[in-house]
Amino acid sequence: MTEYVGGKRGFFIRSRPKKYIMTDQQRKLKEIVQECGIHKGITKKELQMAMVDCVGPKMRETRKTD
Repeated sequence: MTEYVGGKRGFFIRSRPKKYIMTDQQRKLKEIVQECGIHKGITKKELQMAMVDCVGPKMRETRKTD
């Protein structure tokens, strides 16, 4: 990839970021979010409703079982 760096034309090499290991809490939240239908491009109102009606109660359930 050619970029202008400091006014001079040059090349630089970038590596892709490594995937990190998800924590247990992140894994649980990811599953709950998929179940509740939260996705990229969702409206703010739909997201708020899903967080209150679906995600909140399910997260409370998982805390009780832990």
